[in-house]
Amino acid sequence: MAKGIVATIDKITEIVRDITPTYDADHPFTCVEDGSGKVVDIEHDRCPERYFDVRHADLPADAGYTGPNGFTLRSRLLLRIRYRTDVDRGRLERKIGTDIALVTQAILDCCLWDSANTGINTIVPPQLGAISGLPIDDQPAVLVSWPIEVEYQEGV
Repeated sequence: MAKGIVATIDKITEIVRDITPTYDADHPFTCVEDGSGKVVDIEHDRCPERYFDVRHADLPADAGYTGPNGFTLRSRLLLRIRYRTDVDRGRLERKIGTDIALVTQAILDCCLWDSANTGINTIVPPQLGAISGLPIDDQPAVLVSWPIEVEYQEGV
């Protein structure tokens, strides 16, 4: 398997997909637009709870050093999760808060990165205030998004 941005995005997707939610566990995290051909526009389509995608927020940039296994890049990705708002708002806010904690904890667990195969060196936690997406009245859904800054090796 080649290291790099594709392996990095695939690993982050796998980590999120494998999380068992605390609230409403019967609505698992389901990735769309993961390269498998499944295309769902989570910004506009009416879709189930916890549909998510991982997108580029910026193009990769040189992190400033190379090693024997390739050169190192830094990139900012955006993880977006959709939640329906046709439920009790207090429960929805608790669900989102709990999910953010679970997802952040899982993504930052370096034991899950499989660095030898993905090339992931570092994942920087989002800064306070970087995560956005509180429910707004009269919207059918809320899209919670937060940036994930990754440093990874590109190469074979």
